Amino acid sequence: MARALSDLGIAVPAMSMPGEPCDDFPYRFTGYPRLAGTPADQLPEDQIDATVIPETLGAALVRLHSIPVSEVADLGRDVVDVDADGPEPWLQEAQLIADDLSSRETGEVAECVAWLANSPIVPEHYSGELRLIHNDLSPDHVLVDSETHRVVGLLDFGDAALGDPALDFVVLPSWLGWEKTERVLRAYATPTDSGLLERLRFLSRAGSLIWLHDTHLQNADVEKHRRWVLNAFGSA
Repeated sequence: MARALSDLGIAVPAMSMPGEPCDDFPYRFTGYPRLAGTPADQLPEDQIDATVIPETLGAALVRLHSIPVSEVADLGRDVVDVDADGPEPWLQEAQLIADDLSSRETGEVAECVAWLANSPIVPEHYSGELRLIHNDLSPDHVLVDSETHRVVGLLDFGDAALGDPALDFVVLPSWLGWEKTERVLRAYATPTDSGLLERLRFLSRAGSLIWLHDTHLQNADVEKHRRWVLNAFGSA
């Protein structure tokens, strides 16, 4: 991964600092030198550059998803699992929390929650070539240079898998909105199946509602995640 991204100026963690068990923490662990950049979720929304961040993120995903599966296989299945569940589990999880979320929300967000009760059509499973995906590409895992607005690092590959590349775009409509997400997709010059946009629209809607509900339970930034829901349900 480091080789694939390095010439774009994008760093990834290099686990080079092993730790041994001790009385206070009886487990092996490892760490990596701190990477340069600011987590994108710490940037004010008006500082998200409409061109640079989408283009550099799209270029990063091209490189990541182009890593040959044969190289990934050398890591072993205990390191990289194949994600083949498709969209159904996302809808099932969202439907489980629908009643509770409905009781907490009003107005436009409540109308978005009502989508779950209208038997949304589940898209077909991904039919293209398996890709190495980050699988948790939320803004807190994207490091950005606060001056140039370029993506300079990607963090937390603990959920990396072989699977549907749409899963690496799923947070973007909520976080960036559809206009910027479409810029990422235009910069993503990698072959995929014809259903990517349909799956992305479905997954981003279901995901935004799940994340909003989690935020309610954690008593965290509910207003941000209400905006995320409205972004995800916007035009695609």
